[in-house]
Amino acid sequence: LKRNRDSINEPINWCSVMALALKSTCNYFRETRDSLFDSNKGWAACDGLRAIAVLWVCGGHASFFGTHESLPGLLGLLEPYSKDVAVDLFLVLSGFLIGNALQREVIKGCGQTSWASFYARRFFRIVPAYLSACLISLIVERTAYGTTSCNTLWRNFLFVNNFFQPAEACMGQSWSIAVEMQLYLVTPPLFFLAQKLNKVWVAPWMHVLCACAWLACCISRVLHVIALGDSMTEFDAALYFFTQYRCAPYIAGVSAGVALTNALAKDASTSLPKQDSRLVAVLKCMATACSYVLFLLAWFNGGDFKSILQGEKVRQLVPNPMIFVLISSLLRPVLGVALAWSLASCIKGQSPRLNAFLSARFWCPIAALSYSMYILEGIGQRSVSNPFLVATENLADMSIPLRCLRGYGAIAVYIAAAMLLAIFNFTLVERPGMLLGKHVVSWLKNRLASASSEAAKSDEKDLEIGVAPLSVVPLSSPPVSTSAPAPEAPKVSPRQWRGPEEVPTPLEAVTRSSTENHARPFV
Repeated sequence: LKRNRDSINEPINWCSVMALALKSTCNYFRETRDSLFDSNKGWAACDGLRAIAVLWVCGGHASFFGTHESLPGLLGLLEPYSKDVAVDLFLVLSGFLIGNALQREVIKGCGQTSWASFYARRFFRIVPAYLSACLISLIVERTAYGTTSCNTLWRNFLFVNNFFQPAEACMGQSWSIAVEMQLYLVTPPLFFLAQKLNKVWVAPWMHVLCACAWLACCISRVLHVIALGDSMTEFDAALYFFTQYRCAPYIAGVSAGVALTNALAKDASTSLPKQDSRLVAVLKCMATACSYVLFLLAWFNGGDFKSILQGEKVRQLVPNPMIFVLISSLLRPVLGVALAWSLASCIKGQSPRLNAFLSARFWCPIAALSYSMYILEGIGQRSVSNPFLVATENLADMSIPLRCLRGYGAIAVYIAAAMLLAIFNFTLVERPGMLLGKHVVSWLKNRLASASSEAAKSDEKDLEIGVAPLSVVPLSSPPVSTSAPAPEAPKVSPRQWRGPEEVPTPLEAVTRSSTENHARPFV
């Protein structure tokens, strides 16, 4: 409120202040509500994939913590127990969007100057909501349940909690957030390396670097599974949580994002779209069909081929140990490639039916709340889902339809509780953090632009001082005598010189030119 110096002693109209604050608050809540239903035009398939991933995670956790033993035999496949593949969906989607964003900046010519903006955007997108969830979990664990699992909260703050035992972790599901943050740190240097290798062919070099990183992840997974020996059919925490074994889907997403951005840029620069040959069309159809097969295999068996069919049952299905090692090691990386291919096909318009399903409008609110749902689902589980399971415990020994009803009822309650908590966290913490991040990124871009303009101006000034004298020095001139001082030359401009008697000496020409350059701009 701005008040004049004459009216400084007048009382403030608090009614107007409260009315303005109420109006601003109502506008913010209205914009927040509208943002839940905003979809990215042309990229709406990403919203559908994000919504399916968070529903898959919540459903898998609800099944794992309460009802996965209620259905006997293969009926357990009716429940989404293989929740680990949903994390691969998140990783592919993150890599896809990050690769697209960084490649667009490379095409625009921003280069490595966008590092600060990239890290600031990622920080304000992830950290505020994550810290609020950590603090809420700490309060709930200490006050309501008296547990000490959140004593190691410093690991969450440093994003290294995926390298420790999950039983000792606070917010156990947040290990994937740590994996993504670690991958975010190394992605811009990867683009920087590709630019250093070749500034013109950045995208091909990015594909080469991503392929090398993807193969390194596959080799490390194979070696780790072989080193497990007889325990390779059991759950292994390192293979599941460590970044070096889970980065392949993210890398595949980055490469797909770079490829799609280049393809869209080429299509925009040409008037007629390029038609694929019959062989290329057949190969694309085969790749899409193989992707669907991999999706079904991952749904039933998980990314490590161990989620449903445990122990010796796996060996019975795959008696050859080498084949089992390859499947359990390479299924997750290959699944990441299949997911990246399917997502790029949807956005490119090559899978219209899948794109129409993923781009449906009802996915938008779930996709907008997905991050807060993921980090707050544990609190919802303890406060709502567990009491529901205790209240319906007598249904666990009844008929199979009642067991299925109890299991999916627990999943629905679990998801509803996570969504309710996510609405508050999104409105009060997550969205304000994103808006603040936009302001910070805009400020950083303005600072970088002003710094680059000042550097350009200084270069122009240096050019004026250093290059202008060369234009007035003649090619040949009489030597300068050192015994006696040279007579003063007439003060005429270079355009007025008519004969050799009026030409100044080289020393005087340099002195006069530098003086004139300081007095007027170089033209």
